[in-house]
Amino acid sequence: MPPSCGPRPGCPHPAPVVGAGPAGRAARRRLRDSRAARRLAGLGAAVAGHPAGRAVAGFLPELRPAWWVLRGYLAVQAAAVIGSFLFTGVGLSFPLPALFDSRVLGLLATVAAVAGSVWLGRRGPGGTGRRVLLVAGNAVLAVFAVAMLVELGANEANADLYHPDPVLTYTGPVSGLRSDGNEITNIFPFDAKGRPLKDVYLVDQDGAPVVATHYDNEYLEPTMPVDGNGDDVPNRYPQVQHELDPAGVRQPARTPEFRPPPGPVGSP
Repeated sequence: MPPSCGPRPGCPHPAPVVGAGPAGRAARRRLRDSRAARRLAGLGAAVAGHPAGRAVAGFLPELRPAWWVLRGYLAVQAAAVIGSFLFTGVGLSFPLPALFDSRVLGLLATVAAVAGSVWLGRRGPGGTGRRVLLVAGNAVLAVFAVAMLVELGANEANADLYHPDPVLTYTGPVSGLRSDGNEITNIFPFDAKGRPLKDVYLVDQDGAPVVATHYDNEYLEPTMPVDGNGDDVPNRYPQVQHELDPAGVRQPARTPEFRPPPGPVGSP
């Protein structure tokens, strides 16, 4: 069998073209006539014939310049992410890519890449080989864009999780009778000579009863006096109170000591 000299003009024995024989034509015909191919062709025809499909198909060419710009940015961002994983370990840097951990270098590379992408888009697809490379590169960058959006969304969700919005709360006045924030549970009146007084009624400037509270000490048990109608009189002091120890034993509450100031006290 004489050697082949390739597909040069005048070659008496040209090399066979792959897929140009009967077997290649039969394979292409089987692929074209397959059920999946027919379904895809029918789906494409239905989409192209629908008014919305025609509108989208007519609008897509207007988006090409925007894609050219985005393609250049995505190319640099992808290179920055790959370099980050290989060298610095920083990860995705948004919105400006960080080449070698430098946003300035990333900005310069983005400007150059966008200019090159626009020039390539205006030049046209060219031959079959370059067209295949462009389609493959566009597909890879589109997948990278989706992955980048997913990563940004996950980072935003984590930021909201670990840094929730501050909640403003209003703390109103604490109920009960208090002094410097400490609850007053009983009142012990004394006269000018320091002698304790009993059965003293206290009222405020409006004539309302001044009532000590017992919210903070769960072991305190006050015994309220009652009037002729059987109602409690909570503003008569000092009150009779007992405290329960952890063992449940009742003991009289403590009584404070008071010493009046020395000498006569003048009126203001």
